[in-house]
Amino acid sequence: MPSPLLWGTEPHLADLFGGAIADARSTERICTFRFSAAEEFVEFFRRWYGPTHVAFESLDPTERRNLAADLTDLARRWDRYRGDQDAVALPATYLETVITLR
Repeated sequence: MPSPLLWGTEPHLADLFGGAIADARSTERICTFRFSAAEEFVEFFRRWYGPTHVAFESLDPTERRNLAADLTDLARRWDRYRGDQDAVALPATYLETVITLR
């Protein structure tokens, strides 16, 4: 199955809709994920985001702990709150595209 992340690229959208597009306008936007702690971020994506879930399931218990620790560190590194509290705010860029079909 193709990655859903491809939907965030104009070339992929052009491939999908082809000649049916009368007009397409894309704007890069930022969504900020907020969690009460970096560990909550890891658990959320481990449970609900397929690629993260599959990654964890493919590892032994020690490797799972290491991956969780690495992702927790990553969340803290990108945190917009800058460690002022336990909570983290993590920016995620996405492409918003409005397509008008013929």
